[in-house]
Amino acid sequence: MNIEINKNALLELCDLQFDSRTSFSWKMETGRCVGLVGLSGSGRSRLLKTIAGIESRKTYKGKILFEGKEIKTLAQQRQECGIFYLPRDPAFVDRIQVWENLFLSENLSSEGFFSKNSIYRDAEKLLSRLPVEIEPSLYGFQLDERQKLWLCLARMFIRKRKLILIDESTHQLDASDLKIFYAMLENQIRDGASVLFAIPNLVRDVGLCDQFVILTQQGMKVWEPDDQEESFTRQLRLEKLRNVDDHLFPPKRSVESLSTEIQFEIKNLTYESDDKIVLDHINLQIRKGEIFGLTGKSQSGRVKLGLALFGEYLSAYRFGKIILNGKEIEIRDAFHAAKSGLAYMSGFRSHFGVFANQSVGYNLDIIYSRIYHRWSLLPKRALRNIFKHYAKILRLGAIDYATPWRRIKDDHDCIQKILLARWLALHPKLLILDDPARGMSASGRRELYALIRELADEGLSIIFTSSNLQEISLLCDRVAIFEGPGIKEVLTSQNIDLKNILGVVA
Repeated sequence: MNIEINKNALLELCDLQFDSRTSFSWKMETGRCVGLVGLSGSGRSRLLKTIAGIESRKTYKGKILFEGKEIKTLAQQRQECGIFYLPRDPAFVDRIQVWENLFLSENLSSEGFFSKNSIYRDAEKLLSRLPVEIEPSLYGFQLDERQKLWLCLARMFIRKRKLILIDESTHQLDASDLKIFYAMLENQIRDGASVLFAIPNLVRDVGLCDQFVILTQQGMKVWEPDDQEESFTRQLRLEKLRNVDDHLFPPKRSVESLSTEIQFEIKNLTYESDDKIVLDHINLQIRKGEIFGLTGKSQSGRVKLGLALFGEYLSAYRFGKIILNGKEIEIRDAFHAAKSGLAYMSGFRSHFGVFANQSVGYNLDIIYSRIYHRWSLLPKRALRNIFKHYAKILRLGAIDYATPWRRIKDDHDCIQKILLARWLALHPKLLILDDPARGMSASGRRELYALIRELADEGLSIIFTSSNLQEISLLCDRVAIFEGPGIKEVLTSQNIDLKNILGVVA
């Protein structure tokens, strides 16, 4: 993207420090499109929220300067100064009309007199630029997911912005929509905007940026690529720059140490929903005690396979076989999947059944009780014994059965351990982990990786899904790389490294 860069600093971070991490300083020049890169838990979202004014001033040390002046105002006032923040999952209200949803985050009263008719006309004009047809008079619940996503993305184009902060908001866009969105974003940059963009996918999103900021547990690195550098070379360089935590992983296992017994098998599994192929002729064999990795571009089948195995896409047309311990099983819903010996845990903790007003013990017990005593909870003594057993294995420390969930709601490491214990209590034969280290600290990730290896060594078969190629290359025994709804290639232990994986994904 050839856009003239103004050397004057638009944004300046001065000795910024979160918690006990290393402080960092950085200047962002006007006209830049900067990619914010880092592993889950590196602080990308937190940095964007801090610049946007959503994080409290008490949560960090240092100064943030915008156009040469320190900003101490609230988020709404920063937006009026030209700073616009687009979160990963933007707010959307089903019960109000499209034109109201479009201007949901705008403080229209600051502009003096305004009328509903003029706002409605502005909404019509803006919506006409989108690649989807949306009527301003429709209600939110009448839109499909693609229309809702584009409506939220369109908010950044409502008025002229000086600084646009994007927190992985493009992760749901397919390739054609992403191309259109980037063209619209380039027009904003040509009109004087600067962009700080938390990149959701290195394979798709590196071409837009002219500078990269890499966040790690040790601080910040800045890298400015050569304009002539190929996309693949950029991706490989960024993967190596952001992956500085090799010491967190247990040593790789030798091929000879793995069992030859097939524990889980998928034969020709295909799902079709609404005339779209969700999964296309998937064939896999997973050995007892094997950590089998799934990766690929976002919107590929890598995440959908795990969801399908745990009862998602119930209305989809399906054929193929799922075989566990030599017997074919029929997955009718999540309950039946769990009863059959499958377990599923996601790194997106808020989406998967946390009861925030209950105790830690209740959140651990709820699935165990429903599986083995479907209509009643087990006696408290039995449940406490189960909790004590897994609290010791997972090193939960001072957390006990009666600890209120609200006390640990911000401790991502502890929450993930408890949710893992919830499934281990069922003694599954196959554990499906979808980006399990998301948002965890370095020490929490080290413990999680060690536990995954221990479980595999004890004979538990594991499907490990991740977009983090370092996790895939250092933890998995084999890797299936998805392209669209199907598997493009399976790499064996001898061929698993960053360069080979990225070469197939790209």
